[in-house]
Amino acid sequence: MKFTDTMSERRPTHRKRLVWTVGAVLVVALALSLGATLLVRSSRRYRAELAQAEREFNAGHFALTRQRLTDLESLWPGEAEVKFRLGICELARGRREEALAAWARVPADSVFAARAAALRGHQLTSAGRYAPAEDILESALRGAGADAPEVLKALIRLYRFEGRTDGVRQRLRESLAGSLVPAEVLKELWTLDTTSWAMEAWQLALDKADPDDDRVWLGQANLATLTGRYRDAGERFEECLKRRPDDPAVWRGRLRLARAAEDVEGAWAALSHLPAGSVAEDEVYALRAWLTGRRGDPEAE
Repeated sequence: MKFTDTMSERRPTHRKRLVWTVGAVLVVALALSLGATLLVRSSRRYRAELAQAEREFNAGHFALTRQRLTDLESLWPGEAEVKFRLGICELARGRREEALAAWARVPADSVFAARAAALRGHQLTSAGRYAPAEDILESALRGAGADAPEVLKALIRLYRFEGRTDGVRQRLRESLAGSLVPAEVLKELWTLDTTSWAMEAWQLALDKADPDDDRVWLGQANLATLTGRYRDAGERFEECLKRRPDDPAVWRGRLRLARAAEDVEGAWAALSHLPAGSVAEDEVYALRAWLTGRRGDPEAE
């Protein structure tokens, strides 16, 4: 057999392979083009449905809005905006638990995560479930970014129900440097020290709150301290410490109680449980003066 004969036998096979390769490339290209077209159409449909849901919501057709958003969530389960809007719709229908469930499904890495957390925290606070609200808001605040003021506002509201004046002050001071309107933060700090607490409204909120929530107990203990019921406050603080033995918020409450009750030993016990640097400089001087005064040395005080 000649060399030319061998080449003539291989040539058809080479052509077939070339045809198959070109065909495969064309099929892949066609599939990619078709996939891109379907993706564009799908995206357009998604935005159109979302816009329609917004129109229905603004018109007060909450049941229609909910159904449309529920369908969208089934078709596009990864879209955080649908879950976020569904929660708002459920709340407008008076269905708090369903709203909380929808916001809980918003992925933590979504641009809607911080806003969803702020709404969850606000609603849980209103429902008297302080401990889960605190966990959600404090966790969200660490990565809230541009939505940090919204999360901070919900967290400060919660701290007020818990009676954590020092916590409110600390959070406000931390937010001062990054605030777009520092004057508003300064005003809140001023209001914190000059406005009296609405004791009756606070008591009513605590009475309606979850009786097994230890952050509700903290609010009750702090309220008891402010109203001079020191024995009740001490008992509530003890219950709080059984749940969270090393919690700074509880020990700060115990410190306030000790000072109010002129309990020097209790004050030292509370201070021994507070982390270094957790007490502001101005408060350190106030504590030193108070402790000195209890030793009967007014001049040093």
